[in-house]
Amino acid sequence: MVGTFRVREENCAAFAFRQLKTIAFILLGLIVVFSLVLRLIRFDFYLLLLGGAFALGYLGRIRYVGLLRIGFLEDRILQTVDTTQSNVLIEASRARNKSRYNQNDEKEILFADIERIDFKDKDVIVYGKGSNGFSTNHKITIPCEIENYEQIKQVLSRWNEKQV
Repeated sequence: MVGTFRVREENCAAFAFRQLKTIAFILLGLIVVFSLVLRLIRFDFYLLLLGGAFALGYLGRIRYVGLLRIGFLEDRILQTVDTTQSNVLIEASRARNKSRYNQNDEKEILFADIERIDFKDKDVIVYGKGSNGFSTNHKITIPCEIENYEQIKQVLSRWNEKQV
């Protein structure tokens, strides 16, 4: 299977929400704990701040998700970002992540270097050699919102069965 696939336009919002949902619940839990334990924090004020931050992050993430591209070549899987349509905020965020955390949005995993493939409910995660829990440089997540998801899942499933 050779081709480049992107998240369908109508599914960008659902994918962005799914990515940010966990972070929002963790932050909400921290706000509740601090407001109950310390009684120094005004719960309503910080809840409002959390809502505003989540809304801004959500809108930016929708734009970013629309730029993601997953490519399949003869011997590798690629994850790229379409920089021709990105804006200044996305580029600044990408540059900060690259310099501060050494995170790269442009990822490439050779089929020969695949360690494992995890088939989750709504994602397929491909781990390359060198992947760990601290960096996503050797990990490509293929969301269910991408074009031809079922076909991609079948191809990776067959490849995974051959390797076992």
